[in-house]
Parts: sequence; C-alpha cells; structure tokens
Amino acid sequence: MVVLLYLNCCNLPLQVDGTTSQGSSALMLACKRKHIEVVEALLVAGADMHLRDRRSRTARETAEKREFSSIVGLLNNQAQVRGLENYIKYAIFFL
Repeated sequence: MVVLLYLNCCNLPLQVDGTTSQGSSALMLACKRKHIEVVEALLVAGADMHLRDRRSRTARETAEKREFSSIVGLLNNQAQVRGLENYIKYAIFFL
C-alpha cells in the first residue's frame, strides 16, 4: 500500500493488474490473505476485479471460497458503483 501511495503522489501511472506466474493479481492475493485495507487501496487505484487466475477464479471467488464476507461485500459494492458509473457515462454520451 505504501508503494501505491508513493506512486500516486508522484503522478506515475499505477500498474495494479500485473500477475504472478500463477496468474494471481495483487487484488487476488490481498483477498486470499484477508488484507481488506489493501483490497480497498487496490480498488481505489483501479484494480480489475474481473481478472481470472490460472484456475479461472476472480478475486471475489477467492474471497468467497475462504468465506471472507467483508471482502466479498466490498467487492460487490465496488462492482455496483463501477456499473453505475458506466451507466452514467453511457447516458451522458447520448445526451
């Protein structure tokens, strides 16, 4: 999280969707380890919640499997917010 804050302060592009050799993103790893503050920071930085690892699991599916309901709720809320933002952008485009 410190790295994200530092990069953001320097106006450098954040690359939050890189993956490990297993295909896990930072968001997936944070969900797997129940680091809710890191999950929040990655979501604010624009992490893609829909990426899939080599087992074809998303970050939310990883949290669901481990029964981390607070992280699942956070990801569900973020998905709703992003969906609404996309709807608003689409509606404004056609005005």
